Amino acid sequence: MSEKDYISRVIRKLNCSGAKREEIRRQLESDIAAARESGETIGEIFARMGTPEETAADFNANFSDAERRAWKSRRRIRVFAAVGIVLAVFAAWAYWAFPKQQELGASGLFSEEEVSERARQAVEWIAADDFDSVYRNAAPVVQKALGDDYRTALAGVKSQIGTDWGEIVSYGSAYTVELTQKGRHSAVIQMNVSFENISVTFRFSFDEEMRMDGLYLW
Repeated sequence: MSEKDYISRVIRKLNCSGAKREEIRRQLESDIAAARESGETIGEIFARMGTPEETAADFNANFSDAERRAWKSRRRIRVFAAVGIVLAVFAAWAYWAFPKQQELGASGLFSEEEVSERARQAVEWIAADDFDSVYRNAAPVVQKALGDDYRTALAGVKSQIGTDWGEIVSYGSAYTVELTQKGRHSAVIQMNVSFENISVTFRFSFDEEMRMDGLYLW
């Protein structure tokens, strides 16, 4: 297990505010760096500190009531955000199950190049926490589902995947399809993106005006 993996596993188990999580992340990075400088191997450090779950449990046992309340509030936000995203992409999921499917570009409304470029731009916005751009380029159905507090909603969904994605390393193969339902056309693209610390699969759908009307990531 690498140092990054160990710290990430600890952070995911903490029942505290986001600010406290980042404070503990920096503390762990500093403690491990100091131990390595003093001659300890990474294996010896992990053996002394305990498993990530044990380390997280030690931190959790010492959090104040205020930190625990902040964690409960953060967890509720994540749940509501996830529900909002699910509602927003319901149409996109329905497209996969029920509509007529054809090769992307068959209608003349979409091009492979444009859809891929829009998807990559959306990935970059999400990776950079540029949720304003995501919202501005979303279809009304998605904007409505996200609500006025869309930044918190999108940040909550992103944090469920991981707290520290790192920079984009590479894009995997993209799979595209054009779907038609009730006279409406939609371009759907799915791609896997490798970041420094995690791999994320994105599925976007775009309406005829190339507005994002579906977003799902895992």
